[in-house]
Amino acid sequence: MTASATNVPGNVLGDVSKETALQLYRGMLAVRMFEERMIELSTQGKVGGNLHLDTGQEAIAVGVCHALAPSDLVVGTHRSLAHAIAKGADLRKLAAEMLGKATGYCKGRGGKMHLTCPEVGFVTANGIVGAGLGIAAGVALRQKMTGSGPAVVSFFGDGAVNHAYFHETANLASLWNLPLLMICENNGYAVSVRADRAMAGPGVVARAAAYGIEGESVDGNDVMQVSAAAKRALGAVHAGNGPRLIECRTIRVHGHHEGDQQHYRPREEIEEAVKRDPIDRMRGFLVGQGWLTVQEETALQRELASEIDDAVAFAEQSPSPAVSELHQHVYGEERAGGSRP
Repeated sequence: MTASATNVPGNVLGDVSKETALQLYRGMLAVRMFEERMIELSTQGKVGGNLHLDTGQEAIAVGVCHALAPSDLVVGTHRSLAHAIAKGADLRKLAAEMLGKATGYCKGRGGKMHLTCPEVGFVTANGIVGAGLGIAAGVALRQKMTGSGPAVVSFFGDGAVNHAYFHETANLASLWNLPLLMICENNGYAVSVRADRAMAGPGVVARAAAYGIEGESVDGNDVMQVSAAAKRALGAVHAGNGPRLIECRTIRVHGHHEGDQQHYRPREEIEEAVKRDPIDRMRGFLVGQGWLTVQEETALQRELASEIDDAVAFAEQSPSPAVSELHQHVYGEERAGGSRP
């Protein structure tokens, strides 16, 4: 098929090529299908711990990471499978990590909450609300001090904006003009508490502005709008103009974790979230443009399913970490002479 360009309704991205639109769609679908497979494996007892998934929020991770330069770095949250996949993580090593196998990114010790994929620039995930912001600011400070160039992106939820991590990071990032892009995934809930019952004042963008950080709020279920905003913000960050913030408004479809029955939410609200599915929205756009047929959609789903099947098979056939290595990597390994790195 020949590359072409068109004006997206609402002019959210200006001109978008067919190839770019299909890449964004494929990225979101890959995240959704991989996470759905993790749910299946979790119900079979093959994935330990609670699953905090990105269902309905895929447009944010994919839209932002599509705008990054390959050398830019990412720090995620407790919902970081999407961030890692969008940054280019290897599905085999990711599946192995989820199953606690020795071939995983962290040799089965990190899981999704403490995941790191250094070869693709995914620095780390973190299970503590807002803590990734401080880590990202530290990495950004290192980037500035060494003049190494790449920007650092920190994903965080709306609940993190009420934590000191957000305010301390925003203050220092602005004061020190750090190359940091702060991405708030505002899904409206911090566990079971609605954002409007926990957040005072005019909102996330205004809080960043109080520290001198420019920001904007976008529809987080529109992958093209997210990507366009990320490109604008990264242009400023890469130019040395200091930190930027984007609030991506979205709706959490599933509970805080798989198994959370969401008795604290009106059923109508969940139904509305499903209607705003970013993947369905993008599929509708592609079909409307004549860029995706039923046959091509089927072929794409089969291709992704095959990749995920291969990744899961690799993980299931991989060995578990040896018991003799249980205490390795807890602390820095001693070097000759007794020093630690």
